[in-house]
Amino acid sequence: CLNSLKSTCALWSALSEIDLITTNGTLNKWVEVGLEYHESRATCAFCSNTISAERLESLRQHFDEESQKLKERIQSGIIQINKEKQIIINTSFDISHFYDNFYTELSQIKINISSLLVKQIESLDILISYLEDKKDKLFSTVDFLYPTDYSSEIKKNLDDVNSIRDKHIELTDRLEQDQGTAKNELRLNHIYHFLQDIGYTDLIT
Repeated sequence: CLNSLKSTCALWSALSEIDLITTNGTLNKWVEVGLEYHESRATCAFCSNTISAERLESLRQHFDEESQKLKERIQSGIIQINKEKQIIINTSFDISHFYDNFYTELSQIKINISSLLVKQIESLDILISYLEDKKDKLFSTVDFLYPTDYSSEIKKNLDDVNSIRDKHIELTDRLEQDQGTAKNELRLNHIYHFLQDIGYTDLIT
Protein backbone atom coordinates (compact mmCIF):
# COMPACT_ATOMS: atom_id res chain seq x y z
CA CYS A 1 0.00 0.00 0.00
CA LEU A 2 2.84 2.36 0.93
CA ASN A 3 4.64 1.60 -2.33
CA SER A 4 1.46 2.33 -4.23
CA LEU A 5 1.16 5.66 -2.41
CA LYS A 6 4.74 6.54 -3.19
CA SER A 7 4.25 5.69 -6.84
CA THR A 8 1.15 7.84 -7.04
CA CYS A 9 2.92 10.59 -5.13
CA ALA A 10 5.86 10.53 -7.50
CA LEU A 11 3.46 10.74 -10.41
CA TRP A 12 1.73 13.71 -8.78
CA SER A 13 5.05 15.50 -8.41
CA ALA A 14 6.23 14.69 -11.93
CA LEU A 15 3.02 15.50 -13.84
CA SER A 16 3.64 17.58 -16.93
CA GLU A 17 -0.04 17.77 -17.88
CA ILE A 18 -3.19 18.34 -15.80
CA ASP A 19 -5.06 16.11 -18.27
CA LEU A 20 -4.04 12.96 -16.45
CA ILE A 21 -5.79 13.83 -13.21
CA THR A 22 -8.65 15.41 -15.15
CA THR A 23 -9.48 12.07 -16.75
CA ASN A 24 -8.80 9.96 -13.66
CA GLY A 25 -11.43 10.62 -11.00
CA THR A 26 -9.70 8.60 -8.27
CA LEU A 27 -6.36 10.29 -8.86
CA ASN A 28 -8.08 13.67 -9.11
CA LYS A 29 -9.61 13.21 -5.66
CA TRP A 30 -6.29 12.02 -4.21
CA VAL A 31 -4.44 15.04 -5.58
CA GLU A 32 -7.13 17.43 -4.31
CA VAL A 33 -6.85 16.07 -0.77
CA GLY A 34 -3.03 16.02 -1.01
CA LEU A 35 -2.97 19.64 -2.16
CA GLU A 36 -4.49 20.76 1.12
CA TYR A 37 -1.63 19.14 3.03
CA HIS A 38 1.07 20.57 0.76
CA GLU A 39 0.07 24.23 0.51
CA SER A 40 3.04 25.32 2.62
CA ARG A 41 5.49 22.57 1.64
CA ALA A 42 8.18 22.48 -1.02
CA THR A 43 8.66 18.72 -0.78
CA CYS A 44 6.21 15.84 -0.85
CA ALA A 45 5.29 14.49 2.57
CA PHE A 46 5.20 10.92 1.22
CA CYS A 47 8.22 10.58 -1.04
CA SER A 48 10.23 13.76 -0.30
CA ASN A 49 10.34 14.73 -3.99
CA THR A 50 10.51 18.44 -4.71
CA ILE A 51 7.25 20.14 -5.59
CA SER A 52 7.82 23.24 -7.68
CA ALA A 53 5.90 26.45 -7.14
CA GLU A 54 4.68 26.18 -10.73
CA ARG A 55 3.28 22.70 -10.08
CA LEU A 56 1.44 23.86 -6.96
CA GLU A 57 0.01 26.84 -8.80
CA SER A 58 -1.21 24.73 -11.74
CA LEU A 59 -2.91 22.38 -9.30
CA ARG A 60 -4.51 25.30 -7.44
CA GLN A 61 -5.90 26.59 -10.72
CA HIS A 62 -7.21 23.14 -11.49
CA PHE A 63 -9.20 23.11 -8.26
CA ASP A 64 -10.51 26.64 -8.77
CA GLU A 65 -13.55 28.42 -7.37
CA GLU A 66 -15.89 27.15 -10.08
CA SER A 67 -14.92 23.58 -9.31
CA GLN A 68 -15.68 24.16 -5.65
CA LYS A 69 -19.03 25.70 -6.54
CA LEU A 70 -19.87 22.66 -8.65
CA LYS A 71 -18.92 20.37 -5.78
CA GLU A 72 -21.11 22.37 -3.42
CA ARG A 73 -24.04 22.14 -5.85
CA ILE A 74 -23.61 18.38 -6.10
CA GLN A 75 -23.39 18.05 -2.32
CA SER A 76 -26.48 20.24 -1.95
CA GLY A 77 -28.30 17.89 -4.34
CA ILE A 78 -27.26 14.88 -2.28
CA ILE A 79 -28.52 16.54 0.91
CA GLN A 80 -31.85 17.41 -0.73
CA ILE A 81 -32.35 13.87 -2.01
CA ASN A 82 -31.60 12.48 1.45
CA LYS A 83 -34.27 14.80 2.86
CA GLU A 84 -36.74 13.44 0.29
CA LYS A 85 -35.78 9.91 1.31
CA GLN A 86 -36.43 10.72 4.97
CA ILE A 87 -39.89 12.07 4.12
CA ILE A 88 -40.68 8.80 2.32
CA ILE A 89 -39.31 6.70 5.19
CA ASN A 90 -41.48 8.60 7.69
CA THR A 91 -44.61 8.26 5.55
CA SER A 92 -47.38 6.23 7.18
CA PHE A 93 -50.77 5.17 5.87
CA ASP A 94 -53.46 4.38 8.45
CA ILE A 95 -56.75 2.99 7.12
CA SER A 96 -58.29 2.27 10.52
CA HIS A 97 -60.23 5.56 10.50
CA PHE A 98 -62.23 4.60 7.42
CA TYR A 99 -65.49 2.63 7.33
CA ASP A 100 -65.20 -1.13 6.91
CA ASN A 101 -66.81 -1.10 3.47
CA PHE A 102 -63.74 0.77 2.17
CA TYR A 103 -61.23 -1.57 3.84
CA THR A 104 -60.61 -4.00 0.95
CA GLU A 105 -59.92 -1.27 -1.58
CA LEU A 106 -57.77 0.73 0.83
CA SER A 107 -55.76 -2.34 1.83
CA GLN A 108 -54.75 -2.91 -1.79
CA ILE A 109 -53.87 0.76 -2.25
CA LYS A 110 -51.77 0.63 0.92
CA ILE A 111 -49.84 -2.35 -0.47
CA ASN A 112 -49.33 -0.53 -3.78
CA ILE A 113 -48.07 2.65 -2.11
CA SER A 114 -45.72 0.77 0.23
CA SER A 115 -44.17 -1.06 -2.73
CA LEU A 116 -43.83 2.13 -4.78
CA LEU A 117 -42.20 3.99 -1.88
CA VAL A 118 -39.58 1.26 -1.52
CA LYS A 119 -38.84 1.47 -5.25
CA GLN A 120 -38.66 5.26 -5.09
CA ILE A 121 -36.10 5.08 -2.27
CA GLU A 122 -34.03 2.68 -4.40
CA SER A 123 -34.17 5.16 -7.30
CA LEU A 124 -33.09 8.01 -5.02
CA ASP A 125 -30.17 5.88 -3.78
CA ILE A 126 -29.11 5.37 -7.40
CA LEU A 127 -29.23 9.14 -7.97
CA ILE A 128 -27.09 9.71 -4.87
CA SER A 129 -24.53 7.16 -6.09
CA TYR A 130 -24.33 8.99 -9.45
CA LEU A 131 -23.82 12.32 -7.70
CA GLU A 132 -21.16 10.88 -5.38
CA ASP A 133 -19.37 9.47 -8.43
CA LYS A 134 -19.57 12.80 -10.24
CA LYS A 135 -18.31 14.67 -7.18
CA ASP A 136 -15.16 12.54 -7.31
CA LYS A 137 -14.86 12.93 -11.09
CA LEU A 138 -15.75 16.55 -11.72
CA PHE A 139 -13.82 16.70 -14.98
CA SER A 140 -14.69 13.27 -16.28
CA THR A 141 -17.73 12.00 -18.13
CA VAL A 142 -19.57 9.49 -15.98
CA ASP A 143 -22.00 6.84 -17.18
CA PHE A 144 -25.53 7.82 -16.27
CA LEU A 145 -28.85 6.08 -16.71
CA TYR A 146 -31.72 8.01 -15.17
CA PRO A 147 -33.47 5.76 -12.61
CA THR A 148 -37.20 5.16 -12.76
CA ASP A 149 -39.31 7.86 -11.11
CA TYR A 150 -42.38 6.42 -9.39
CA SER A 151 -43.81 9.73 -8.19
CA SER A 152 -46.64 9.80 -10.77
CA GLU A 153 -47.76 6.30 -9.76
CA ILE A 154 -47.56 7.25 -6.09
CA LYS A 155 -49.64 10.35 -6.79
CA LYS A 156 -52.26 8.28 -8.63
CA ASN A 157 -52.67 5.97 -5.63
CA LEU A 158 -52.84 8.94 -3.27
CA ASP A 159 -55.54 10.45 -5.49
CA ASP A 160 -57.47 7.18 -5.13
CA VAL A 161 -57.14 7.50 -1.34
CA ASN A 162 -58.46 11.07 -1.50
CA SER A 163 -61.39 9.88 -3.60
CA ILE A 164 -62.26 7.26 -0.98
CA ARG A 165 -61.80 9.89 1.73
CA ASP A 166 -64.38 12.09 0.00
CA LYS A 167 -66.78 9.12 -0.12
CA HIS A 168 -66.09 8.49 3.57
CA ILE A 169 -66.93 12.11 4.44
CA GLU A 170 -70.06 12.01 2.26
CA LEU A 171 -71.22 8.81 3.96
CA THR A 172 -70.53 10.30 7.39
CA ASP A 173 -72.62 13.38 6.56
CA ARG A 174 -75.43 11.19 5.23
CA LEU A 175 -75.37 9.00 8.34
CA GLU A 176 -75.49 12.05 10.57
CA GLN A 177 -78.50 13.36 8.63
CA ASP A 178 -80.20 9.96 8.83
CA GLN A 179 -79.46 9.81 12.55
CA GLY A 180 -80.97 13.26 13.01
CA THR A 181 -84.11 12.23 11.13
CA ALA A 182 -84.37 8.97 13.06
CA LYS A 183 -83.93 10.74 16.41
CA ASN A 184 -86.62 13.25 15.53
CA GLU A 185 -89.03 10.49 14.44
CA LEU A 186 -88.28 8.56 17.64
CA ARG A 187 -88.93 11.67 19.74
CA LEU A 188 -92.26 12.29 18.01
CA ASN A 189 -93.16 8.63 18.47
CA HIS A 190 -92.50 8.90 22.22
CA ILE A 191 -94.63 12.03 22.42
CA TYR A 192 -97.47 10.36 20.53
CA HIS A 193 -97.52 7.32 22.84
CA PHE A 194 -97.26 9.56 25.92
CA LEU A 195 -100.30 11.52 24.77
CA GLN A 196 -102.13 8.24 24.17
CA ASP A 197 -101.19 7.00 27.65
CA ILE A 198 -102.51 10.07 29.45
CA GLY A 199 -105.66 10.32 27.32
CA TYR A 200 -104.65 13.75 26.13
CA THR A 201 -107.56 14.14 23.69
CA ASP A 202 -110.12 13.27 26.36
CA LEU A 203 -108.48 15.67 28.84
CA ILE A 204 -108.61 18.51 26.34
CA THR A 205 -112.28 17.72 25.60
